[in-house]
Amino acid sequence: MLGYTMDLQVPVFTSKYSFDSSLYLFDFSNAVQPGDSIVTIASIVSNPPGLTIGVGSIVSGVGGPALAVQSRLSSGAPGVLYTILVSITTLTGDQFARAANLQVQ
Repeated sequence: MLGYTMDLQVPVFTSKYSFDSSLYLFDFSNAVQPGDSIVTIASIVSNPPGLTIGVGSIVSGVGGPALAVQSRLSSGAPGVLYTILVSITTLTGDQFARAANLQVQ
């Protein structure tokens, strides 16, 4: 599959407090073709701005291909619903994006 695709169903993470700092996982296993793997994290952004987003890392299963991205999310304004968008590129050049919502309390 070539091109830039985005999952139409946006998952919702468990809400967090503004002082929480936790790792969050973005799963691309349903998009990346068998035998392919994530090689580059193009971006991790929030809308609206205001979350502190740590450096992302590519995560693989035990002995398996890299099919997920992990990043530490912290801060944020209480009462705000953030959408986090993660964009990646695979070994074969496919590009995908996944979004998730995170409510800050």
